[in-house]
Amino acid sequence: MSIPVHNTPPDSRTNYILPQLAGEKITFPGWNGVFSILASAKQTNGGLAVKAGVSVLSDPPGFHWQEEAHDVFLVIKGFLKDKFDVHCVHDYPPPEFSDWLETENKLGEPLQPYYLRANTGPRWMAGGLLSRPFILAKSYMKFANVDHCLFVVEGKLKVEIEGSSGENVLRDRETVVISAGQGFKLDFASPFVKIFSVANGRGIETLIQQVGKPFEGFVLPDKVEEVDSDKLARVAKEIGVTIE
Repeated sequence: MSIPVHNTPPDSRTNYILPQLAGEKITFPGWNGVFSILASAKQTNGGLAVKAGVSVLSDPPGFHWQEEAHDVFLVIKGFLKDKFDVHCVHDYPPPEFSDWLETENKLGEPLQPYYLRANTGPRWMAGGLLSRPFILAKSYMKFANVDHCLFVVEGKLKVEIEGSSGENVLRDRETVVISAGQGFKLDFASPFVKIFSVANGRGIETLIQQVGKPFEGFVLPDKVEEVDSDKLARVAKEIGVTIE
């Protein structure tokens, strides 16, 4: 059997797929937008929470804080303001245009907030893929203690669960959640695939970074380099990944 499709996340730690615009919906009074909960503590044993938000230009939903979690906002379309006037100042003089700061081109320090420009920050290349999709289409991977939430930004992603009788094809803005201890493999059903991956530990992104090497470019190369199988086996053992 293939991965079950739900309109809202299930109440237990299991594998599931959410179609586009699905998920548990929440909103705030006075805000012209909505959040869809893609994964929460229920599905990941308290490991992570992932929400997708859509909104038109409107007032902000207000301040909030997290006691035991960090907030990460990835802008896929449109723009998000990180600073604003709580009370509108009509005669406020806007700042002059200036060059980007070098601090906006790299990741921040641990436990510190930071802003990262599009297409900047560290990148790793492994097998011709740039640190977002995964490289092993023919092998099952099993992360003993790490849950994964994969959100398809662009393209078509094939996902197959170990022991299942078929594969699932995810398209733009669809989500798959894979529980810890579940073997799975990924493949691509379109020439270009871009996904946003979230894990509550050292997951597939860590594997790509440690197996691959730093990449300075922005465009995927025409020629795919071979992956060092010995290095792959060593890194997989270090981070607790079973590759079959």
